[in-house]
Amino acid sequence: MNSSCSYPSNLQSMIHLASSPTGIPPPHCACGMESLATIFLSNNNLTGAIPNYSISLEILDFSDNSLSGKIPPQIGVVCSNLKELNLGGNYLVGRIPSSISNISSLQALTLASNELIGHIPHELSKLKSMKWIYFGYNKLSGEIPQELVDLVSLNHLNLFSNDFTSKIPNALASLPHLQVIAIYSNNLIGEISSLICNISSIEFLDLCDNNLSGTIPPCLGNFSKGFSILDLQMNSFHGTIPETFGEDCGLRNLNFNGNKLEGSLPRSLFNCRNLQLMDMGNNKLSGTFPYWLDPLPNLQVLVLRSNKLCGVLQSSKTTHPFPKLQILDLANNEFTGPLPKGLNLSHNSLSGHIPMSMGNLTSLEWLDLSSNKLTGQIPDQLKDMTFLVILNRSHNQLTGPIPQGKQFNTFENGSYEENLALCGFPLSKSCNNNRRKQSSPSFLKEADDSETEISFGWKVVLIGYGCGLIFGVVIGYVTFKNGEPKWFVTLYGVKYHPKGRRCSRN
Repeated sequence: MNSSCSYPSNLQSMIHLASSPTGIPPPHCACGMESLATIFLSNNNLTGAIPNYSISLEILDFSDNSLSGKIPPQIGVVCSNLKELNLGGNYLVGRIPSSISNISSLQALTLASNELIGHIPHELSKLKSMKWIYFGYNKLSGEIPQELVDLVSLNHLNLFSNDFTSKIPNALASLPHLQVIAIYSNNLIGEISSLICNISSIEFLDLCDNNLSGTIPPCLGNFSKGFSILDLQMNSFHGTIPETFGEDCGLRNLNFNGNKLEGSLPRSLFNCRNLQLMDMGNNKLSGTFPYWLDPLPNLQVLVLRSNKLCGVLQSSKTTHPFPKLQILDLANNEFTGPLPKGLNLSHNSLSGHIPMSMGNLTSLEWLDLSSNKLTGQIPDQLKDMTFLVILNRSHNQLTGPIPQGKQFNTFENGSYEENLALCGFPLSKSCNNNRRKQSSPSFLKEADDSETEISFGWKVVLIGYGCGLIFGVVIGYVTFKNGEPKWFVTLYGVKYHPKGRRCSRN
């Protein structure tokens, strides 16, 4: 655009054009728009470099485009009134300009998912109004500045998926409003100082996939009721899991997978009634299966694989154990003895077909799949479960003829009630065609409630090696469809992904 460019009068205070496939460079002129406060051009496939604006902008958002080149070095001088600057999701290169420190009003700075290099400018510590720093998915390196202690308003610090090599700054403990610390997938070293527990406002702490070592500070178990996410997986922590999870534990996601932790699971975890995901896999944990966890009302994922757990697995004495459990992974441990005699997956939202492979559980004496959303026919292979005394498939959406013969001749109407399309003995409804159709059961189940969109599969794994029978059961695995499921985004706070590269979270 040339110096004579102009815009309609209704754009004198705002340019707002999101999700429009324009494929053009961003506007390079703001002539006649001295009062322009907002430029919002997110997700427009804009190309080229970021122009220099010398106007009184408060919000500048060029996120999720295809902009390239460097961030203008004088952006902090020519746009000194900015409150929000969002350049995330582009192809920007070079260093973060230190001139940004001149924008004293800046509250949110998002540069995530670019190709930025170098250090975080120490001068950014001048930004006393800064609440949100989002530098994830870049190639930033060096130390995380101790000067961050001066950002007294900061509540979100997102530095994940970079190349930082320092220790975790103790200065973070002095930030009174900090809620989110996400520095996963870097090269952080050293230990976690117990000073971190001075951050009473913390809700989300993700330090996974680093080179951290030492022991886990006991105070992390019981220092903030609002603390909901603690992810320390893929580090080198040793020692035992803290015994300090208090009665007001608010954790929803607890992940210590891939460390060197020993000892048994602390019984104080029973206090974490909001737990949805607990992953303690790939450690050196010992002891028996934690039956005392089965009353947890919200637990959906329990991973204990690749530890040294032992003993005989027994049926739970709780009426409805693990009422919302969707994934149970016990593979590669040292459990011995027979399979549990009963399996209760009732009162969930399991959907899809009953897998034929369930017929391999020939030692089961009772099986309860009632009150779910199962569809399709009951597989003939289930007749191989000859020890089955109790079978409950009521309150589902099963169809077709009920298998006949063997133990199926002993089950009564109550085992099948509220499946309106089932037919055959023992029901009074006869089948028009006694010939059973051979269906190909889907091994993907969808559990869909107000908080969850998970593709859910059944899988039974028996691994015979090592000391005795090493027993593993994986009752499900997660497949993310159409991006991250809602619950995953909630737990991990994911928004941007790197263009051309992706951080593996598990």
